[in-house]
Amino acid sequence: MSRRNGLATAPPWTVAVAAGGVVLGHGVTYVVLQPDGHARAGLLARTGHAYLHLLDGPALLLALVAVTWWFLSRVTHRVTQPGAPVSFAGLATFQVAAFAGMEIAERVAAGAPLAGLLDGGLLAIGVTSQLLVAAWLLWMLRRLPALAARIATVLATAVPPLRRPSLVSVPGAMLAPTLAASRRADPIRGPPPLPV
Repeated sequence: MSRRNGLATAPPWTVAVAAGGVVLGHGVTYVVLQPDGHARAGLLARTGHAYLHLLDGPALLLALVAVTWWFLSRVTHRVTQPGAPVSFAGLATFQVAAFAGMEIAERVAAGAPLAGLLDGGLLAIGVTSQLLVAAWLLWMLRRLPALAARIATVLATAVPPLRRPSLVSVPGAMLAPTLAASRRADPIRGPPPLPV
């Protein structure tokens, strides 16, 4: 992994995308491992995943916000740099390491045996899921700049540029006759009279 394309030197929002990828890959792992929802809920409860429902939504939302911010910044600022700011090796390494660390910490916290990581292919399925999700994320991040450039081009040609309003100075003498005339026309202030 080159330092240039690793997460250590990537923009901060890429860490949010990678974290969302970890959570997505984690979910895919357990769906593949245990397709039955009820049995999967029991397995997750036994292996220290009780907190997961609190993490999934915010992590995926943060990743979505990060990608949206990056995409919109490319549309509005017409950034022309091609590609994603992170390599597959950087993204995959982060996701696999985070998944493995998360699984070990969950099992230790729950008092579940670490040998369970190897039972039923959990680790193999988890690593494969993380690699597939990292590849999908990188594919998406590499395609978004071209889409952003197209949208920016369409917006630049379809929408005329906004002109800043100019401040016009109106001399007080121009307003004075109008104000004076309105005061003379109706010296009494109040609602209009009722018809008789």
